[in-house]
Amino acid sequence: MELNFVLESREIGESYHPPAAEDVKPYNSPLELAQVLRDELIPLELTLSLEYLYAYFSLRHPEEITTPDDRFPTLIEDLSLVRRLLLMISVGEMTHYRWAHQLLWSLHSEGLVSDVFTPIITLAQRIPRPTEQEPVDQGFRDRALRTFTPSVLADLIAVERPSGYIDGAYARVVSTLRSPKYPERLYELATKIDADGMGHYSKLLDIERVLAKYTQSKATDAYLRTLRLGRPDETHDALETYEMILSDVQKMYTSMYEGEFRAATITVDRSRDQMTLLQEQGERLARNGLGI
Repeated sequence: MELNFVLESREIGESYHPPAAEDVKPYNSPLELAQVLRDELIPLELTLSLEYLYAYFSLRHPEEITTPDDRFPTLIEDLSLVRRLLLMISVGEMTHYRWAHQLLWSLHSEGLVSDVFTPIITLAQRIPRPTEQEPVDQGFRDRALRTFTPSVLADLIAVERPSGYIDGAYARVVSTLRSPKYPERLYELATKIDADGMGHYSKLLDIERVLAKYTQSKATDAYLRTLRLGRPDETHDALETYEMILSDVQKMYTSMYEGEFRAATITVDRSRDQMTLLQEQGERLARNGLGI
């Protein structure tokens, strides 16, 4: 599977129902909404995408299973499924990152926010880690690139849990954009992000079920690589590719905000190639025990 830069829209499932306006408190103003997008949600989407991608690289490739493991006869099939789901979630977070930017630049282009639009490529410092008993705005962990152990899976399930931090924040975005002061297309885009996030949670639960037999047998080494964070000199080429992607993201979102769609399309095509290259570089490094 290629790690392509996804821009296409997705259909909202018929079973999805946006929260009732009276149940969710909207943000007080376009300025507050823009600030939440800029300072919280956009950095969080980018950071989660990288965490999922690192977790993906920490999983053994099915081709590495050259000797059958009598304990786990479905190991190859399990690895194929879990890797595919993790990569889908990582790409999905990048899609949300793009859609959240579209909400932000639309607030600017509609004159609802007056300051200058600037693409956000900063990372979140902290990641929500509420428990099922805690309020959604309590409980955080530091961002981290980590091997996909059961505790890491639990952290990712926590951040994606319905009615948790992300879901609650986007529910407020949806509630805010219901107001007739905002273009209807922004409301539709916000509901798309909110609904799509439910799919991430569902995929993580599928992964948890697939890996349960390994966790219960204390045999996570069956599916995990021995991976450490590589030094900059060890991962130089991959880091250079990543920096090029970030640069193109800035150019592309600026072009789209300014209505320069042809220039944006050219940048998108180049970004797709760079993301595919990053996946290849990451896989090659991970097979040698190095994480980007």
